[in-house]
Amino acid sequence: MYCREKRTSLKRISLLLAFIFAMSIFAFTSMAADSASVSTPVPTAPNSYVRITEPLDKSYYSTYYNSGFNFPVKVSAYSSDGVEKVELYHNGTKMGERFEAPYEFTYYHSFHHGRTWNYTEYFQAVAITKSGRTVSSDTITVGIYSMGPGPTPITVEGYIAPGLLYNPDKGETLKSGFKVYTSSWGKEVTAYTDSKGYFKMEGVLMNYYQGVFPTIVISKDNYLTREVRNVGKGGFNVISTSAAPIEMWAGDIGTENTQDRAINMEDIVKLIAAFNTTPSDENYDSGYDFDQDQAINMQDILIIISHFNTTSQSYPEVLPSTPTPMPTPIP
Repeated sequence: MYCREKRTSLKRISLLLAFIFAMSIFAFTSMAADSASVSTPVPTAPNSYVRITEPLDKSYYSTYYNSGFNFPVKVSAYSSDGVEKVELYHNGTKMGERFEAPYEFTYYHSFHHGRTWNYTEYFQAVAITKSGRTVSSDTITVGIYSMGPGPTPITVEGYIAPGLLYNPDKGETLKSGFKVYTSSWGKEVTAYTDSKGYFKMEGVLMNYYQGVFPTIVISKDNYLTREVRNVGKGGFNVISTSAAPIEMWAGDIGTENTQDRAINMEDIVKLIAAFNTTPSDENYDSGYDFDQDQAINMQDILIIISHFNTTSQSYPEVLPSTPTPMPTPIP
């Protein structure tokens, strides 16, 4: 009996050793496989992308139907094996290619005269890598809509004179040098009056369709700035005549950059500081000598007092004098 139990125990021990040996083999095999998977890299495809960064997808532009239009198209592209070139397609047709960054293009929208229109344009970028692979961007859509006719250039002309009493022989000096300017649709137009007070501005932009008419600004050192609104409306291109010039009030002492568009006590104080001086005096300022009689005196005080406590809004509205152009004066 003792021998039978001993044989049974030895058999169990043998089975246990066999199991342990088998598990060791399994564990060793698994570790070797894991080690092999770590040490052996798996090949991957090159990292690449291309996308249109401007304009944004589903964006839109508006323009006038009687003017051309363009906007930039910008593309971002990258490839770990290098970018050979980037192509841009508009509505399926290649419109250009760039061989180096920045990959920027300009889309020109053609001129359409006399009608309104709405378009949807499609853009896609394609990058060709140095290894010959092709990478395409998502297609974006851009809407382009017309707003009716665009601004029309007109010619504005008229006469300007100082609103004060002066000797006739000083008229040419006093009437010249008034600055007349306007800015509309990003275009600035400037003119200066001649010795007769006449000015002419060409290329002033207005828009009948949208009801947008420019404002003309008139200024001069030591004069109160004045605005003339709705120029061009109803044929209002000639804003004044020699018989009825636009009057400008003297007294806003300073230059274009320092004037406060008001005639007030501050201006009188400045005038008094130069009171009773002539060109031979050190503190004489010809700009304060409003009537140019070679003396800053009581007459200049009366001129500034006549419009004391007024601002640019105090001027009366300028109404059209005639809808027909007048002849340019002969020098």
